[in-house]
Amino acid sequence: MKQAIRLYTTIKKNQFILALALGVLLAVVSVTSNLLWKNITMKYFSEQFGPVVFGIWIFVGATSVLNDQLKHLDTWLFTQNISRLQLFLTRVILLIVAPILISSLMDIVLTLLTEPKKMIDIISSDATDGVQFFFIASIMAFVYTLIGPIWMKITGAIFMLIVPISPVTQFEKIDNIFGVKLFEHNDNLQILSANLIILAGAIIIFMIGGYLSTKISVDTVDEAVRIRHLRWPVIIFVFVSMYLTLMLETRSPINSGIIFKNMIIPAIMAVITFAFVFKPTFKLTWDK
Repeated sequence: MKQAIRLYTTIKKNQFILALALGVLLAVVSVTSNLLWKNITMKYFSEQFGPVVFGIWIFVGATSVLNDQLKHLDTWLFTQNISRLQLFLTRVILLIVAPILISSLMDIVLTLLTEPKKMIDIISSDATDGVQFFFIASIMAFVYTLIGPIWMKITGAIFMLIVPISPVTQFEKIDNIFGVKLFEHNDNLQILSANLIILAGAIIIFMIGGYLSTKISVDTVDEAVRIRHLRWPVIIFVFVSMYLTLMLETRSPINSGIIFKNMIIPAIMAVITFAFVFKPTFKLTWDK
């Protein structure tokens, strides 16, 4: 595992330098806005420094991973005696966990230097945002592992972020149904409970992604879904997740018309997904 981290750090040296430079630049902007523009709205930026750096560093990491040549990577894994699971964990540690921890530490240091009275609020905010970014990154890592061509990875990640994750911001609707109100964030205990649930979900998704990374092979690079047994589950997931999202977004009273109307777009998306996954061919001929 140490060898995998060391080699991957060497390979991605330029990307890490770029990310660090962006982080330092944002730190300078944050300190400047805090010291020179105390009465201007620009000061708000300094209070959002940690989450902004989370997002930028994770975006740089995701872009870097998308640029990896999978077939060359498989050759490198073989020659260096590194498993796909080790590579998966290396990416999680270096491109997701490390950016969240380092940028949060930078945020804490900057807060100590500029506004120490806000320390507790900054730590709480960074913890919540860090958990949410960790969850989003787990979705992206899962999609990257399961999906084949690069453009499909990007499309799949966008779909996952817009459709299945969007109801996460509306958990209060589900809470109201069951009378739990866990995600309304009325007090620190609710915030902690919600963060723990989201963190546990992210860890489970990462575990599944890590397991799937051991099951893929080089000959599936060009397949829409790189594991044959998951082709139909992916199609079903597209339909169900989009349908549930549309139903949660419905403002009018639920009736049979709304139920069937909301099935149209998910059905179209499921058919399109089927076409990309199974690549059906239709042969028309006049021969008897």
